[in-house]
Amino acid sequence: MHQQIEIQLCTNDLMETTIQEMWRIYEPYYHYSAESFRARIQKNTHYALYYEGNRLVGFTGLRIQKINIERKRYLTVYFGQTVVTDGVRGKGLINRTGLKIARKFWRSLLTRKVVFWADALTYRAYLVFAKNLIDCYPAAGQVLNRSMQCLRDFLGQSNYGERYCPQSGTVRKDSFLVADPHMMIRPDKLRDPDIAFFAQANPSYQEGSGLLTMGPATARNLWYMVSKYRAKQAARQVRPAPAPARMVLSAS
Repeated sequence: MHQQIEIQLCTNDLMETTIQEMWRIYEPYYHYSAESFRARIQKNTHYALYYEGNRLVGFTGLRIQKINIERKRYLTVYFGQTVVTDGVRGKGLINRTGLKIARKFWRSLLTRKVVFWADALTYRAYLVFAKNLIDCYPAAGQVLNRSMQCLRDFLGQSNYGERYCPQSGTVRKDSFLVADPHMMIRPDKLRDPDIAFFAQANPSYQEGSGLLTMGPATARNLWYMVSKYRAKQAARQVRPAPAPARMVLSAS
């Protein structure tokens, strides 16, 4: 039986043994060299480390920044460099990470608009936003207002420069960096409207293009995240009763 996954928030000042363990987990899923992996650590400000007992089973790179644009004050939280081992996926770890960040920086919720964002290279990364937030951008049926458009353009241009396209909100990459074949969109997956939207909004995803995706930490988004997490917890606790033992009659 799996233990409850513990989430530890820390700065990017990681121990060498931790970095080596992170790389061991990360390497099978992405086309990155060890050198580029380490270089990315310095670009993030924080990390969420996921532990099952004493065993590291995943992590998320975080970049937490205060930004002021057109008299609006933001605290932006970038989610990237994420990997979770197969055995502990589907446990709402990104939801829990977002809620943990909101608790840690709760004062910023009073003075700034907190916005989670990511450069979604795959449909699964996009679904973390689309399936767990009521309001996220871009999404089917959502209107990108001027303030969120300005924030998206600032994040895109300041983090990616000319690789960011303000018309589409996508980020061009030199190659497809994801090594996990399960991240590709099969035709049957397009029945899901959120996956279909991602494929339409980011048609070059197979070439490595990312979709800059944002989710404001509004009261209703945070409440929805809490509700989703509680629902998953309740579903795990309701386990089917073991089947009764079959009676076998032997002939004498």
